[in-house]
Amino acid sequence: MTIDQITSFYNKKILDFDYKNLVLDDLFRGKLGVINYLLAFYDKTNDSKYLDKISDILEIILSNIEESNETSILNNSTLMYGTSGLCFTLQELINRDLIDAIYFENQINDLDTVILQNSISQINQEYFDFLGGPIGNLTYFLKSNRDKKLSDEIIQNLLNVQTKTGKLFYTKSNSVYTHGFNLGIKHGQLGILKSLLDYHEKYEINLNHPVTELLRDLINNFVKELETDYTINDIHVYKYYSIYENNGSIEKHQNNRLCWCNSDLTLAYYLLKTGMLLENENLLNLSYTIGKETTKRQIFETTGVESHYFCHGSSGLVFVYDKMFEITSNDMYFEASKFWHNVTKEYLENEIKNDFTTADLPWLRGGKLGSLLVLNKMYDNKMFQFLL
Repeated sequence: MTIDQITSFYNKKILDFDYKNLVLDDLFRGKLGVINYLLAFYDKTNDSKYLDKISDILEIILSNIEESNETSILNNSTLMYGTSGLCFTLQELINRDLIDAIYFENQINDLDTVILQNSISQINQEYFDFLGGPIGNLTYFLKSNRDKKLSDEIIQNLLNVQTKTGKLFYTKSNSVYTHGFNLGIKHGQLGILKSLLDYHEKYEINLNHPVTELLRDLINNFVKELETDYTINDIHVYKYYSIYENNGSIEKHQNNRLCWCNSDLTLAYYLLKTGMLLENENLLNLSYTIGKETTKRQIFETTGVESHYFCHGSSGLVFVYDKMFEITSNDMYFEASKFWHNVTKEYLENEIKNDFTTADLPWLRGGKLGSLLVLNKMYDNKMFQFLL
């Protein structure tokens, strides 16, 4: 099957689906994510069938908000699970003149205040999750062009807590995914680095700014914590998954996964981005060294890849390699992207025979939405700006 045939098959399933059966409303697991997926195809084709379905799904979401039950999206203020994802999506619809700008902009302004208050509270509790916490809210404020004061307030609180604790954002959490120094992007340190880079680029601050100093501290800590001796099949794996304190000792967790959310590949990308900003040849060379090693990893034993999923699977690798190639024009990243793109296509084609269920609708871990947009290289969809 061609990419167009695969995409058409799944888009029909997505358009025909009854979204009253999808319990979650949020951005990366629920109905808001579907709206953003359909927006990508509406932008591409201008076909009203996508717009009609968007309208239907939005009506369900707004009705659920009015009911204000325990699962309401307003009960959480994060990009991944709650209000920030709602505000982002509403802003995207406003930008296309698809909903009443004045009414919904007023609602967004009110919700932004709540998002900021909850973000500051989480920061003061030393909770620094990216998509599921205050750092993702900073990225929402930046990418949706919200009032600069909102971003500045989060930045100042991050600087304050860093001064107070003397630690580079050690997260206190009962979750194994976020506790300590999670070194990935989805829940951890690379997410913080990404948001600081976004702030730096948007507002063009100088290299002596406190945010720049924080960027230096974060990237230097990554370099300091690299594991230079660990190999699998004679291929180096450099980055720990997480580092945390345990009864007075330091535990370092390592695995062989190659993925978007927490692996050497995304670290290589941010070494590249930070090295370019700081004009630091050591970071640029290290990015090349680590990036090159990732391109040698193509089997399950060295990648853990067993699906097309964006978070832990092949499509996330395509996206990062494409972005690496876009910056460097290095053919090794082009070839790596091509390899994983073919893998993604094969996975999606093989799953056509399966029933289409709610499990197919998330963007990241599980689900086909992110994978299908990657398959079509539809990176103009603004949700991708949250992911690198």
